[in-house]
Parts: sequence; C-alpha cells; structure tokens
Amino acid sequence: MPENLMQGNKTLNEDVITFSCEINDETIGKLITHISNLNINTPLRIYFTTQGGYWHSGQIFINYINHLVDLGKKIDLIAVWEVSSTGFQILYEVKCKVQLLHTYSVIHIGTMVLDYRKSLQNNSIEAFHNGVLDQTNQELIKFYKDIGISKKEINDIKNGNNVFLNTKRIKQLLEKK
Repeated sequence: MPENLMQGNKTLNEDVITFSCEINDETIGKLITHISNLNINTPLRIYFTTQGGYWHSGQIFINYINHLVDLGKKIDLIAVWEVSSTGFQILYEVKCKVQLLHTYSVIHIGTMVLDYRKSLQNNSIEAFHNGVLDQTNQELIKFYKDIGISKKEINDIKNGNNVFLNTKRIKQLLEKK
C-alpha cells in the first residue's frame, strides 16, 4: 500500500481507511485490493483527501464502491479538507453516504499547452491522446452542467480556469444527487 494509504483500528466495530494520495491506477488498485480483503459485513469508513488525479482511475473507484454498496456493504466516505478534480467527481458519483469536514474543491478540465497541441502531427499517438483528452473534457463539462455548476463557472472552466467550491456549495450540489 502507498504510505499515505493506511488501515485504522477496529475498536468501533468498523474498518477505517485514510486515503490521501493522487488518484491513479496504482493508488486506486492498492485501495481496492485492501478493501477487497475486508469483511463485506463490517462497515467501512474512508477518510478521503486528494488534489485529484486521473479521470479513468476515479471511474474505476466509483464503479467499485458502487458495486460494494449494491452488495449491501455500508460505506461512509468522509471528505476532509481538499477533495479536488477527480476527487470531487467521486464525491458526487458514489452511492455511499458522503460527509464533508471543512472540505473545499477545485474543479476544472484537463489541459495541454496550446503551443504543444498545435505542433502535433495528425497521425501521432500524442494527437490521438489529445483527442481523447478533448472528449473527456466534453464529458466533464456535461457532468458539471448536469450537477448545477453555473453558466459563468462553466465558461471559466472551458477557458482553462479553476473554479473553487467551498463546503456550503459542495453540500448544495450533493443534495441534488
């Protein structure tokens, strides 16, 4: 397990995990492996803080947590301090109970330096990845619109700017789930 990912104690008859890592294939893979070794009938509390990471890795985590909830596992995801980018999307899309502890989020789309984008050859793997990034960004913008991010904030995001959400605003958005 990454050193930032650790299991807590079971004194309250529950499993406790702290996740404070970048969201990527390695950290999510290790988190899922760790969770899969726990008893399905024991409630799980995950303290969660992240600056974000890879969109596809976040989707894997969302899918796994939702699968466990569908199987009847009781999971509480407690967002602590910063839960940004892909982390914010996780908060919104998981089926388990979400709690916020002085949480803020920074949301945006993935970017690539414009000068670099212009220099890509159409038949290169980099140009293909650039197309995938554009498609993912369109999906993120649709997600942000669907959950109630304002038109002004959507325009800021489209222009490559960050949008900052405080705890009160995150709660308002989560209530629409």
